[in-house]
Amino acid sequence: MSNKSDNLSDQELIYLKKELRLSYFTWMLAFLILMFIIQVLIYARTDSFEILKLEILVISGTVILTYFLTNYFTRELRTEIRDGRKIIVFKLIAEKYDFMDKQDRFSPEVKKYVILAGGQKYVVTEELYKKAEVSDYLAVHMTPLRELTIKTEILKE
Repeated sequence: MSNKSDNLSDQELIYLKKELRLSYFTWMLAFLILMFIIQVLIYARTDSFEILKLEILVISGTVILTYFLTNYFTRELRTEIRDGRKIIVFKLIAEKYDFMDKQDRFSPEVKKYVILAGGQKYVVTEELYKKAEVSDYLAVHMTPLRELTIKTEILKE
């Protein structure tokens, strides 16, 4: 089977938009932390909260820098949302197995299901694992630029 291209479904678009919102929130939080640090340094130097001309320049520069960094680091995600396309890659299932995984010493053990297809490991749900057989195809839905796995499904031969 060969790869094919398709349109993103509404659920997949919502997932990508949530990811974009999360990255905007992260950059806004980084900006606010940076502004807090700048204000603390200004207060430590002058013992007052007066905003001087230099501080206005620093604050303006920080706003502009944050804007450009946000646009730079989210450009591929915004392009994927705007284009609305995805790539579906079909991979032959070579092996499947499950194991007990303990995240850290305080969490309980969790059973994880793994499918090995096309030389890559995919952690899947229990129902997808039970549905899969060796020599079936795993359809991996991915974004075209970042190759982020959006969804996996089993296709019988």
